[in-house]
Amino acid sequence: MAFDPDLAFVVGLGLVLLSLLSFAAAWVDRRRPWLGAVVCAAGLGLVALAFARSPVPYDLRALPMVIFTVLGRYVI
Repeated sequence: MAFDPDLAFVVGLGLVLLSLLSFAAAWVDRRRPWLGAVVCAAGLGLVALAFARSPVPYDLRALPMVIFTVLGRYVI
């Protein structure tokens, strides 16, 4: 199976967004955000891997197109 950098990028962004929720929950409960840190590191690793392996560099203006392309390819 071939590596899809767009899928890694979108999953990484999703993990980073989920880690923000974990950070906020840990802050409210006054505890250390261990799980949020691990999830954020995994998400940032996937985003960095996608940037390194992508044949075309990602652009902020192309971000919605990448997300909807991945959703259309794998979800629908």
